[in-house]
Amino acid sequence: MSTPAALRWAAAVLAAVAVLAGVVTVLQGDTSAGAWLMVAGGLVLSVSMERRRRERSAAATGDWPLQRVRELLAQAPEEGRVHQVRRLRRADRRLGLADAVALVEAAAREG
Repeated sequence: MSTPAALRWAAAVLAAVAVLAGVVTVLQGDTSAGAWLMVAGGLVLSVSMERRRRERSAAATGDWPLQRVRELLAQAPEEGRVHQVRRLRRADRRLGLADAVALVEAAAREG
């Protein structure tokens, strides 16, 4: 198991333990502490998922050389930038918004 995968797994376990501890704490009557534990668990899981999404988006960006982006955007040259970014993101769901915008802008500058 790679280090990033192990860290994601550890974050998921930590989040699950925090949420479970929060539920138990609430059931014991300490609502405030239980709520904070559940929020902390959700935050850990959220940060872990966002990091994974960014890693996938960065990897997907490498699969899109500018020539390929230009070919995709040439299919509908009358579209504005927003529609071009949407078209690119539909073509590869792994791309994040910032990476898709950067690719479209780079293709426009070079083309």
